Amino acid sequence: MLEAESQNIEEILKQQIQAHNIKKICVSLSGGVDSIVLLYALNQRLGKGCSIRAIHINHNLVKDSQSWADFCKKTCDQIQIQIDIHSVKVNTTEGFGIEAAARKARYQKLRRSIQEGEWLMTAHHQDDQLETILLRMARGTGVEGLQGIQKQFNFGKGNILRPLLDVSKSEILGYAKEKQLDWVVDTSNQETYFDRNFLRMKVIPTLKERWPAFSSSVSRL
Repeated sequence: MLEAESQNIEEILKQQIQAHNIKKICVSLSGGVDSIVLLYALNQRLGKGCSIRAIHINHNLVKDSQSWADFCKKTCDQIQIQIDIHSVKVNTTEGFGIEAAARKARYQKLRRSIQEGEWLMTAHHQDDQLETILLRMARGTGVEGLQGIQKQFNFGKGNILRPLLDVSKSEILGYAKEKQLDWVVDTSNQETYFDRNFLRMKVIPTLKERWPAFSSSVSRL
């Protein structure tokens, strides 16, 4: 089963690289399991003529921020992938929550860092899509909110692609286990004070218990 998941993820990436004729890839690397799997699987499936590098954004919000940056550099050094590490200041005085403010700062830096013709790949997956749609519904964003996370769009001098949007979290974890990968764990993801974490830990498990295919069904909306 794990081997099948591994082949599935790598084949999905290979197909999307070929479909978009991608020659330059930049992985947004947080150090968490999702982005580590994306980086590793891309590195396994890259053909000749396609380059890859990584970017890590240090938000400087928690005591582990520097250790996460160090981990990302060590990981990339081990597989001989260039990594650029950028430190940002998160402005929490503009009326955003801490998560939204961090995201804004991160994407501003990523936009400025993307090179001409480069494809920025992020590790958003099927479960992230479900969380996003439910969160937008709860906040009353209307029909547009039901569209969820965009898979591909122009970004800075290049493009963004989220190649794992049809891959479940369990598949990603299965891949990481099979390949014996290491990753960092953000303990703040366990704090249900944050709306997204509350959905992930309290609401979605109940929905999946009742309807096991709930994530994949919603992702097809």
